[in-house]
Amino acid sequence: DNSKVTIITSGNCDDKTLDDIINFTKQNNYNLLTYEYNFSKIDSELLSTYDEIEKAEQIITIGDIYRNNSLIARRIIHAQKNDAQTINIHTQKNLTGYNSNQFIQIDSYDTIDEQIQSIGLKENTIIIINQIDTNQNYEKVIKLVKVNNIKVLPLLKHPNSYSSLEKITPSSVDEIKNSIDESELVIFINENPIEYLDDTILENKDIISLTEDDTTSETAIPIRLWCQSETSFTNSMGTTQTYPDAIQDSDNNLKTVTEILELI
Repeated sequence: DNSKVTIITSGNCDDKTLDDIINFTKQNNYNLLTYEYNFSKIDSELLSTYDEIEKAEQIITIGDIYRNNSLIARRIIHAQKNDAQTINIHTQKNLTGYNSNQFIQIDSYDTIDEQIQSIGLKENTIIIINQIDTNQNYEKVIKLVKVNNIKVLPLLKHPNSYSSLEKITPSSVDEIKNSIDESELVIFINENPIEYLDDTILENKDIISLTEDDTTSETAIPIRLWCQSETSFTNSMGTTQTYPDAIQDSDNNLKTVTEILELI
């Protein structure tokens, strides 16, 4: 029963691999899921570029940027040198809040839009989101961005999460749990669900894992590293970057995800 087969993938896959996984799933009527940490697809015109961060008049950060994304942290520091006002909102004290002009500690993200609106938004404001607890609360922020005609930069989890969100509707943790419960075979492709699921949920399930990382799967199939093939990823700004085969090892016998799917 093909409806009892679930494939779970992520933005760890490059653009071509994601397309091949989607086609493979449709051809076989399998379930295809991805978890993107409560982020979802948004209009590209809402997105801030990295360069725009340095020129912003006001930067509102949600979550700890400094500890989790040094590239963006440096951009924020440059903006501060240009007299940008920085406000951090988080459920706990953190490094970004310590280095901001203002830190707002909240008990819940449920009123995140009201908290942001109460700050007094400036015309050239950018909201940078490192983490959010639900997609509903994320969408509250996106609605606020649209209404106030400002910019936002979600810091997505994986190198190709932007493409993943463009191509696959993301699921919540509960939706993934339910799908695994109803499945007989679960195939993980470049995804380690133990990062967000209790490993007991995988008990008594037939599991195949196509991944560069170790998992708890019974059957792990090693795959070729992304840097061992010509590939492309799309970053959080929506900019697609193409990379050549950096290794060029003619003796490498590992197959790509696409090659393995063709053999199944």
